[in-house]
Amino acid sequence: MKTSLAIIAACAILSTAKGALDVTSEQKAKLDQFKEECKAQSGVDVEILKKLLEGEFTDDPKFKEFLLCVSKKTGFQNDAGEVQEAAIIEKLGKALKDPAKAKELAEKCAKQEGSPSDITYKVVTCLYNSNPNH
Repeated sequence: MKTSLAIIAACAILSTAKGALDVTSEQKAKLDQFKEECKAQSGVDVEILKKLLEGEFTDDPKFKEFLLCVSKKTGFQNDAGEVQEAAIIEKLGKALKDPAKAKELAEKCAKQEGSPSDITYKVVTCLYNSNPNH
């Protein structure tokens, strides 16, 4: 199933865009809403988001803010920017239809250091690079 840019956090954006996640039309609509809100809030360049669809991550502050915004809205990070590993496992497990794989990915990728936006960027790139189904 090919869908538009949806995230991660971010991971949901990437995997949904590539069709690796199983999301309902209601979930896709919510992700699309988050995408639009976060695009406006961060001021990210649309061309950078297009590159994201091809799995290309741009080390750009506005892109990182976009990812953080989506990650917070999806519950992958709290308002303080702290990664919510349990939420990643739960939501990714449902979307991948493989809770064990989601737990493995979250345990591998959730523990990152830096500013909240840097953490999001690192988590998303780790999840993307660790998931062969993207």
